[in-house]
Amino acid sequence: MKTTDIYGLPYIEAGDLVSAAPAQFKTMAEGIETALAEVDSRNTPAGVKPVIATTLEALAAQTGVTGQTGYVTADTTTANNGPYFWNGSAWLPYATGGMLDDLRNQLTQGYESGTFSGQTNGDAVAEISWKSHTTKPAGMVVTRLRIDNQSDDSTVYIVPYLWSLRPGSAWVRFRNNLMNTWATTYAVSFCWFAWWD
Repeated sequence: MKTTDIYGLPYIEAGDLVSAAPAQFKTMAEGIETALAEVDSRNTPAGVKPVIATTLEALAAQTGVTGQTGYVTADTTTANNGPYFWNGSAWLPYATGGMLDDLRNQLTQGYESGTFSGQTNGDAVAEISWKSHTTKPAGMVVTRLRIDNQSDDSTVYIVPYLWSLRPGSAWVRFRNNLMNTWATTYAVSFCWFAWWD
């Protein structure tokens, strides 16, 4: 027998033997009864009332109804204070604003990206400054974008080169391969992606 995803209700499959039908029907009935008991217990005063404890250890010593909220109010480890929910076997913390900020920072701490639109300087360089990193990245990718008023030839022959990776910035230098010169004070647009180890 297999079970449903949400409440774990057992059901008969095509390969199940008819000779096992009584036991299978009993298992199905007990699965439905367990699911109904869980739903009913959520609608009781005990099931909807939050479980309050002064420490995480005290909260962990109590059980709840699946989905029930619990609170830790005065733990000496301040990170333990706050809302929790009972998942059926343990109290797990709800994601707080601080937790989400930390997760967002972890997800973005390893890379930066952006688009540059402007002119190269007298050395044919466009400089990108890092927004949230102070160390040199492990690598960077640059992809040239076509500017609306530029010809197709200009887009094809003006080529970006990643010239320098630094702790505070990167230099992207542009070469005019049609004229065999550097593209100084030239309007360019490109996307870039840099990553850190």
